[in-house]
This record gives sequence, structure tokens and C-alpha cells, in this order.
Amino acid sequence: MLLRSAALLLVCASSALAFSTTAFVGSSRKAFVPSPTALNIVGDAVGTLEKIKQILSTEDYPPENEAFDAMVKGTFPGAMSNKELEMKVVEILAARGFEGKNTLLATSLCCDELARTLEDDLGKCFGKNFFLGGLAGFPFAGNTGFGAMSAHIPDDGYCLIVQGPHVGITQDGVVGCVEREGIALVDKCCGSAIAASNYLQGITEGGATITTKIQTFSDFQQ
Repeated sequence: MLLRSAALLLVCASSALAFSTTAFVGSSRKAFVPSPTALNIVGDAVGTLEKIKQILSTEDYPPENEAFDAMVKGTFPGAMSNKELEMKVVEILAARGFEGKNTLLATSLCCDELARTLEDDLGKCFGKNFFLGGLAGFPFAGNTGFGAMSAHIPDDGYCLIVQGPHVGITQDGVVGCVEREGIALVDKCCGSAIAASNYLQGITEGGATITTKIQTFSDFQQ
């Protein structure tokens, strides 16, 4: 599959104690026990960073395509592959004490299956993610979801938040579309973001149908 995604990465290097827990009055925080879903690298002759790099190096990344990569970087200066991004993230954060056993991974990426690769790769390093996102990467979990997420951060630990939309680019350089495996149609990507943008344009320029009767909505995220 020929795709590069442009995503915003937001790293939140905050201790769990930095988040308000007023919504969880009466609950007591127990001593942290590493989750079986975390990478949980401890007491080994090989350092945490090296182990993470070993894990990422075994991933089945698509083969390099220099011509396509050059086209992507020409359209999106500074773009990098998932592998490059993941390596940089774990290296920078490892130097600051982020490990699988003390870090909660929280993601707000699109529902699109194309966004799962980055999410899954980071999950191999930091454990299963707390999912905040929805269509186009918008954090639809809102204040309630963020509050719940903050309560899951290990004591004296960290939270890594990865958030952003994605955009496809076809083999011949069409931005906003992508070839999907097994589908002849060259599909929009991100279709939900494009639909939302068109709706806002309709409100701004006129022509959009607006309603305040939310009880009649069947598509709350869109």
C-alpha cells in the first residue's frame, strides 16, 4: 500500500500527580504494579532503549521508495517515516525516564485502519493505548475521557499523548486521496476531515443545513 500519513505528535511528559483527580474523590491510588500489557523491560543486561529499538527493527515496514518519499517530503517538508518517528520518540523519551512500565500511552488518531500502524508500533514500546480519538483524530472522549485517562497514569509516571489527523497521498502525488489494498476506488483520506471541512465551508459561505435538535442526530462525531 502506497501511503504516507502526516500526523501531529504531541508528547505530554507529565507526572500523574500533575492532573487533577477531583472527579475521583474517595478513590485511593494503590502502589503501581506494571501492567501485563506494558513492555515492562526490567533488570536486564540490555538497556531499555536498545530493547525497544530491537523490537521496532523487526517490524515489517514497507520497502523504501526513494522517488515516492522525495515526493512526500516535497509536499510536506520535514515528513518522516513511521520507523524514523518511532525511533526518535523512544530515544528522546527514554533519556527522560519514559519506559513501558511507567508510561501510559494515550492516542487520539482517526478511526481509519491506516492510523493503526503507528498506534500499534508505539503500543509495543509503551503498552496498550488509552483511546481518546475518533474521526479525523479529534479527541471526542472530551473532558470526561481525559479525566479517566489521567487517572490511569502510573504513580510518579508519565503519559505520552499522540494526537493528530492524517492525510493520504497517492502514488502519482494526489494529496487527500489514497490507494487502498483490495479496493479499485482511489479513496479520500481523511474522508471525515474533508467532509467536516466542507460542512464548515458551507456554514461560512452559506448553503449548509444547520440544526440544533441534537436528539435527532444519528452521527454525533461527524
